[in-house]
Amino acid sequence: MIRFWISMLALGFCAGLAGAGEFRIFSDQQGRAIEAKIVKFDSVKGKLQVERKDGQRVWVQPELFSKDDQAYIKEWISADQVLSEKNLQVSFKKVKIDSYSDKKEEGSSNTLQKISKGEVLQYEITLRNRSKLPITNLKLESKFFIQTKQGDNEKFKGTEPATITVGIIDPGKSVTVKTGQVTVEDKYTRTAVYDYLSSRNNTTRELTGYNEEKVSEQKMLGLWLKIYGPEVDGDRVVRDVLETRGLDDDVNWKD
Repeated sequence: MIRFWISMLALGFCAGLAGAGEFRIFSDQQGRAIEAKIVKFDSVKGKLQVERKDGQRVWVQPELFSKDDQAYIKEWISADQVLSEKNLQVSFKKVKIDSYSDKKEEGSSNTLQKISKGEVLQYEITLRNRSKLPITNLKLESKFFIQTKQGDNEKFKGTEPATITVGIIDPGKSVTVKTGQVTVEDKYTRTAVYDYLSSRNNTTRELTGYNEEKVSEQKMLGLWLKIYGPEVDGDRVVRDVLETRGLDDDVNWKD
C-alpha cells in the first residue's frame, strides 16, 4: 500500500467529478500532499479510478487518503451517482390529461365564430438507480417550453419552474413522479358564408358554409429537467436533462 502511494506521488495524477473539474490537493495518512482529480468509483471493488497527467489510469483505495479527503470522496461518489447517465437513468412519458374545444359566437346573427382547441399535458418522469448504492435527497425542477406561431411571428415561452422532491431511490429501484400540467391551444376564426336569394317582395339568405382560418397555434417543444444532487465542497451538483432532443437549440432556462 505505502509503496503504491509513493509511486503515485512521484508520477502525479488528476481526475474530477464525472471526469472533469478542477484540481484538488489530497493528502495521505502521513500528511503528504498531491494534486488530484477523481475519474470514477467502482462500487463493487470499492476503489477509485484516477488518471495520471500522462493519461494513464490507475485504481486506488479511498482509505489511503486522509479523513478529510475521505469525506470529500464520499461526497464525490454521491454526486457522481446523480451526474452519471449510467447510474441514474431518466425517462419521460408525455400524457394527455384532457382536451377541449370552445366556441364563442360574435357578430350579427352569429356570423363570426372564435374557436379554441386545446390539450392539457403532463409528463411522468421515471428515475432508475442502476448503481450499487442508494441515491438520496434529490430535488427536481421542471420547466415546459411552448412554441407559439401567429402569422409570420414565432416565439418561445417557458413556464415557471416547478419543484419536485424525491426521497431515497434504492439500488435497482425506480421512482416515478409527475410534473405540473400545462395547456397548449390553437385558435381559429370561422366566418359564415351565405347565398342571398331575392324575390319580388324580399331578400333572404341561406347559410352555405364557413370560411375557417387558423389565427394562432401552440406546440409543446418539450421539458427541461434540472436534477439537483448533493454538495461537493459546498457546491451543489446539477444535471440537466432535456426532453425532447434539440430543445436546447431553441431556448434557454431563463426564457
